[in-house]
Amino acid sequence: MNFLAHIHLAAPNHGKMLGGFMADGMQKKQLNNLPPEVVEGIELHWRIDAFTDNHPTVKDVVDIFRPSQHKYATVVVDIVFDHFLAVNWSMFSNQDLFEFATSFYRIAHSHEELLSTRHQRLLYYMERDNWLYNYHTLDGLQQALTGISRKAQFANNMSQALEVVHNQYDKINTHFLSFYPELINLD
Repeated sequence: MNFLAHIHLAAPNHGKMLGGFMADGMQKKQLNNLPPEVVEGIELHWRIDAFTDNHPTVKDVVDIFRPSQHKYATVVVDIVFDHFLAVNWSMFSNQDLFEFATSFYRIAHSHEELLSTRHQRLLYYMERDNWLYNYHTLDGLQQALTGISRKAQFANNMSQALEVVHNQYDKINTHFLSFYPELINLD
């Protein structure tokens, strides 16, 4: 799962939402000076990742992308699942997606002192391009895939994953809709 899902699953607790945003790249030793709710959000993020990476439904979707995405298939699925969360948002939240995204940006800014330079930069781009909201469009999904593709260490085809999404849209959506409710009940 990517940013939208991690933040959504940590809501409505602001500290946990911030932790869900910050967790990637964090190590246990970095948690000592953070507020307990932020630590809870980071640990929830890690549990979500472990559950997701080992779930048979997710593995089926990864297999759809593996021929074109190879070792980046799991990364692509995380981003693609945020698209399907955004598309199906009203099934999982009573709050408007745009309002949810805007609210999270305000929350993150109000705790900017807890964010590393890397996370502050990430927040800047996330808010500037409104990633959380724009996941709901295929153009927004393409933008996310292209951006991650540029940051990847190795040569990849992530920017071309949208073709697979187009070809398998309903199947991937069905898998997402069977999987995401389990994540909601994880914590």
